Amino acid sequence: MPDYLRLPVRPTGAVVSAPNPPLAGSDVEYRALANALPQIIWTTDPQGRLEWVNDRWYELTGLSESESLYNKGALAAVHPDDHAHLERTWRAALATSTPCEIEYRIRSREGTYRWHLARTTPIRDQNNVVTRWVSAVMDMHERRIAEQQLYEWERRFEVVFNVIPHATAIIRLSDGAHLQVNDAFTRVTGFTRADIIGQSTVTLGIWTAEERAGHVAPLVTPPGGSTVVPFRTKDGKPLRLALSGRHLGFGGEPCMVTIAIDVTEQEANEAALREADRLKDEFLALLSHELRNPLTPILTAARLLKLRGVPEMHADLDVITRQAGHLAHLVDDLLDVSRVARGKVALTKQRVELSSIVAKAVEATGPLLEKRQHVLEVSVAVEGLAVDADEVRLTQVVSNLLSNAAQFTPPGGKVAVVAERDVAQVVLRVRDTGVGIDPALLPNLFEMFVQGQQSVERKEGGLGLGLSLARTLTELHGGTLTATSEGRGQGSVFEVRLPAAASASTTGGLAATSHSVFPRVEVGEAPRVLIVDDNNDVADTISRLIAIAGYDTRTANDAASALALSTEFRPQVAILDIGLPGMDGYQLARELRVLFSENPPTFIALTGYTRDRDRERSREAGFALHLAKPIDGEKLVHILDAIATRDSTLP
Repeated sequence: MPDYLRLPVRPTGAVVSAPNPPLAGSDVEYRALANALPQIIWTTDPQGRLEWVNDRWYELTGLSESESLYNKGALAAVHPDDHAHLERTWRAALATSTPCEIEYRIRSREGTYRWHLARTTPIRDQNNVVTRWVSAVMDMHERRIAEQQLYEWERRFEVVFNVIPHATAIIRLSDGAHLQVNDAFTRVTGFTRADIIGQSTVTLGIWTAEERAGHVAPLVTPPGGSTVVPFRTKDGKPLRLALSGRHLGFGGEPCMVTIAIDVTEQEANEAALREADRLKDEFLALLSHELRNPLTPILTAARLLKLRGVPEMHADLDVITRQAGHLAHLVDDLLDVSRVARGKVALTKQRVELSSIVAKAVEATGPLLEKRQHVLEVSVAVEGLAVDADEVRLTQVVSNLLSNAAQFTPPGGKVAVVAERDVAQVVLRVRDTGVGIDPALLPNLFEMFVQGQQSVERKEGGLGLGLSLARTLTELHGGTLTATSEGRGQGSVFEVRLPAAASASTTGGLAATSHSVFPRVEVGEAPRVLIVDDNNDVADTISRLIAIAGYDTRTANDAASALALSTEFRPQVAILDIGLPGMDGYQLARELRVLFSENPPTFIALTGYTRDRDRERSREAGFALHLAKPIDGEKLVHILDAIATRDSTLP
């Protein structure tokens, strides 16, 4: 035990006076006051030998006065790990006669240790000589534990803060100064902590004050927000950072924690993808145009040959018409799937009876069903099965299901279409007696380009897009499309479920669509039609076909020839290709409208460009209709007849 904690030890057999001499009045008052305090109070002589300890010591330690003052109990009650620190500090205070503070642990009567803070100071006489040391020992256990916990939390925060893989900073809102940054911040920006702590992006020269105000505007309103901003690294490299900010108090000041993710490469990749998507759009548009262009004269020429009445050629002409139509259907599927996959299909919904949809789908797939000699059974109520739908797109869904059933059902099979109301849904089922679906194929049946097992010659044909397109269009209507089958050779059932319209009332189909006023045609006058297409076969075959229907026609292969011809011909209807050389069809329509401002012709776009934006541009250029190549000859004549008779309902 150190000498400064020892009291004089009584020699054996010696008579020793009481350790403390009789107390003066002031000492009595002092000790009474000390015993009333909640702290431990002790005093020593000038050499640091313990003279007296108040009652708090005994209450805490459970030691008696004799154990504390005459034996080694006082030091024994101190935690062994704190002995060295206690001795060093106390010796230094005695040597310099200066006050000191010591933190150490004292063992309680329960055997646990509690942290205490001893503040010790010398008492001096009038000659400035130390006559006594007095100490107040305060229990600081809860505070010390709280500080330890705080320290541990700070260490954990520091570890987590630096483990975050994204550049993270704590910024003071008043001036934008960085108070703390993590390791990722230094890696991303190139700035060291010495560079950045206490500095703002403005003082570092990264942003101007105006730029900073604009960049942080989305973040400063509590609780915070996100934005993407430009940033320059320490070596001047430009970055694009996605900033997310959240407000917090830090050190008593309003601050914000920001997380910055380097999206420079991501944005470059996205830009490249957008450019690739744009190029793909352009390619698909060009592909559509180039594939549709030759189909138009093929189908029109076949129609002309059939009109000439050579019966022995009809079968061959039917083959030409059917196969050209099949190719056109494949082109449509490719473009539709591309549009749907990119979310570029917008539905135009209105209330329509399902019977109207089924009727149009049956009409569209009738030739295929007849060719395959199938028996078609339709059980769909005329009214009571109304849905809110885009009639064209929903007809496409049912047509694809019927085409699928026809293709995968052997000749002479049966296809049934039934519909019913199921609480808040309208249910349509297409059943067939065809080849069925292998159970292994069912989970992926509606994926693009997935087809059932076919023979080497691919008798059924197709690209495997119809079902994928049908499902996606059904889902755009808020419905579902599922398939079931007992297996190969057992036929299949495709079920479409759609939300029923809120009311049972229905228009029974699409309402009539109004178009621009048609040119007035005098009775007995052959309507004048101008056909402009840079493909001479297209222009020539269409001209000959509608001439048979009684129309006066002229053709041109470019805009300049069309304008020159129109001055004398004064067309009442202008059928224009969009992809003309030099001046395109949109501009040609505008020029013709100016040329015949008092009585302009009705414009019809007949083109291989069929994207939504192509149709929108046609409307803006004043076209009444935007027709896709190849056009059915009968349909085109029907349209011209409606225009000639000023019928406001076009097919």
